[in-house]
Amino acid sequence: MNDPARILVLEDDSIMLELLCEALEGAGYEARGASRPAQAVELSRQIPFELVISDIRMAGPTDGLGAIAGIKKFQPNVKVVMITGYASDDCPRRAIELQVDDYVHKPFRVPTMLDVVRRVLARRGGILSPFLSLRNLLTAPLRLMEQSNSRRIQHLVGLLEQEKQKVIKGFFVAIRSKAISKSAALDTWDQLERLEQQSQRLSVQPSEAAVQAVGSGYRKIFERIGYFEKTGHVASASPRQSGQVSRPGFGLLVDQIHAGQVGLEELIQLLTVRLEPQRQPELSGTLLELYRGLTA
Repeated sequence: MNDPARILVLEDDSIMLELLCEALEGAGYEARGASRPAQAVELSRQIPFELVISDIRMAGPTDGLGAIAGIKKFQPNVKVVMITGYASDDCPRRAIELQVDDYVHKPFRVPTMLDVVRRVLARRGGILSPFLSLRNLLTAPLRLMEQSNSRRIQHLVGLLEQEKQKVIKGFFVAIRSKAISKSAALDTWDQLERLEQQSQRLSVQPSEAAVQAVGSGYRKIFERIGYFEKTGHVASASPRQSGQVSRPGFGLLVDQIHAGQVGLEELIQLLTVRLEPQRQPELSGTLLELYRGLTA
């Protein structure tokens, strides 16, 4: 039997802190509470946590995101769920840069938070492992290469997978935090689909230059997400081309992400099946309906 996941809750509202800790304990987790950022950082120095839940707004000079930055110095791979009750132009960008895993708006129901916790902790094995299939995709062609070339490309592929994970998480949090418009999110989705098609072609010619080109593409997407978030940019509403996702269907998907009905895993599933339609049977009934809306 596995030990219960250890969760740190940072919240300066004592009533909310107690409520969350009690709910987590009741759900079978081991919860520790902190009412100040400095206390949370010190606890993270002493105790390994699998997840940190933190409010953004804090009394004092350091807010919740500042605390997360401190915590990640000791536990760089800890998963993070941010809570916010107010709009800020700065917080979503910082959350994306810190690679937080989810972003929950107040007011929320405790069962909703427990569902978010369950989803985030379910990523223990690597959140994008089914999506980051480049190593498997390149196994056969790399065997045919000279060993030193194969090692260099394997190293680059590892870096590419990290870049890909950073972009997909950032894209999800940008939508979840409502930091980018629907049209900007749609523009980003189109670019992700194009880049994924380029990634799949690496199996034909997995050269260093080709892998680096895909990695550069992902870095540009991440920069573009930051541009949309910073400027509030609304992308072009030009007519959709054949094969692209439908605007109404994508708008419904974004609404479902905002509502917490679609998480990061489901977003990845939809993007995967868009590229590999033969995998439709893997989708749940709800996701299948969203997929059909995207392809309508």
